[in-house]
Amino acid sequence: DWDPMELITQPVKVMDDVRYISGDEHSSIALKTDGTLWGWGMSDYLTGDTANYRNIPSSDPLLLMEDVVQAQSTGWGWMALKEDGSLWACGENNQGNLWPNGEVAISDTIPLTHVMDDVAAFSLAWQNALVIKTDGSLWAWGDNTWGQLGTGRSGGGAAALDVGIDESRP
Repeated sequence: DWDPMELITQPVKVMDDVRYISGDEHSSIALKTDGTLWGWGMSDYLTGDTANYRNIPSSDPLLLMEDVVQAQSTGWGWMALKEDGSLWACGENNQGNLWPNGEVAISDTIPLTHVMDDVAAFSLAWQNALVIKTDGSLWAWGDNTWGQLGTGRSGGGAAALDVGIDESRP
């Protein structure tokens, strides 16, 4: 028989001093005003440790990282941009969306991993990612089935690509 999870039918305060939140089916993250990043939900998607799975309650969230300026979660994994411009990722590398090194299988769960430096901003989707570097270049990786990465072609691929910007387009 199916055992339903707890259903929260009324709003519940989770924490204070939060600047940004992101979450989905399996986990959630909160970036606090002091630059700390916290997570709760399924531990393997928060820590990359599939051997020691546990449920992390929001009443006792896990400190994931400090000095964070931007963070985003897919519920299966997350990325964080630190003050020094370094981009980090952790969780299920769904279609290579978290770590585009070509060495990790595209569905493997990865521990906290340095992705790249000199990052100004990023956008993380369930199966792909976009990054703006400090020099203004746009980088993309992951699933490109519909040409959504802007590379001029379609089809998947986990290698980081400098998309380039056509200045003649609006």
